[in-house]
Amino acid sequence: MNNKSKFLFFFIFLFIVSSTFAVNYVNLVKKGNKAYRTHDYKKALDYYHKAETVFPKSHELDYNMAGVIYHPKG
Repeated sequence: MNNKSKFLFFFIFLFIVSSTFAVNYVNLVKKGNKAYRTHDYKKALDYYHKAETVFPKSHELDYNMAGVIYHPKG
């Protein structure tokens, strides 16, 4: 396997791995948003925390988690 083939293989591998993380992040945020809309704030926060492990520097998550934490209970 020459260097060009190794580079191409590595690039494809990296793309697949990063795409998997992105899909997982998006699905977790969508589940959190759905839980929020049904007023299940604990479940929403749990999904947002799981998404945070995939993409920790997300302003979207900061905003969503703040909304859950600020939301009046009951």
